[in-house]
Amino acid sequence: MKKYLFICVFLLSIIFVSCNKNQSESKTASTKADSIENNNVTPKDNSSSQNDLADFSELVPLTIVDSTSQDVYEKYGIEFSGNCYACDLAKIEINKKHIDLVNVCNEEDVQRFEILSYSNDNKILKIKTKEQEFLLTKMDEAPIYKLTINGKELTLENKRIAMYFTQSKTLNKFKEHDCGDFEE
Repeated sequence: MKKYLFICVFLLSIIFVSCNKNQSESKTASTKADSIENNNVTPKDNSSSQNDLADFSELVPLTIVDSTSQDVYEKYGIEFSGNCYACDLAKIEINKKHIDLVNVCNEEDVQRFEILSYSNDNKILKIKTKEQEFLLTKMDEAPIYKLTINGKELTLENKRIAMYFTQSKTLNKFKEHDCGDFEE
C-alpha cells in the first residue's frame, strides 16, 4: 500500500512539474512574441505616450518681429518674406512615423524623414532620423519652439527652415499672423 501511495505521489509530482514547465515555456514564448511584435513597431517609442506628439502635428514658422516686446504674441510673428512673397519656408508636420518639412505655399512639396526614435519631456522633443536629430525646445508657454537640427546638413529646395515655430492652431493669437493685404 505504501508503494502505491509513493508511486501516486511520484506521478503527481511529475505531472505538476511538467505542467509548470509548459506554463513557463508558454509565458516565455508569449513574451518573445510580444517582444518581436514591439520591435517591429516603427518608430521605437522610448518614453512617450500615445498623444505626446499631438502638439507637434503642424508647426508653422515664426520670426522675431519686435525684439523689445515682453508680450510673446507681439515679439514673434509670421515671417512676411518667406510666407507671403518668396513662399520658400517650411512648416513641420510630425507623427509617430515621420517628420515632414512642407513648403508653406505648396502642400505637395514635402521632404519626409522616417523617425527612428523620439523622446518628449515637455521641454524638449528629440527626434532621431537616419542622418539628423531634430530638437524642438519649448521657449515659452505660448507655445514657441526653437528648432535645432544636428547631423548631416539638409539640402532642401523651396523649404527654408525657420528658427522658431508655433502650433498652427495658435498662430492667429500673434499680432502679425498672416500676409494681410499682400495676399489680395
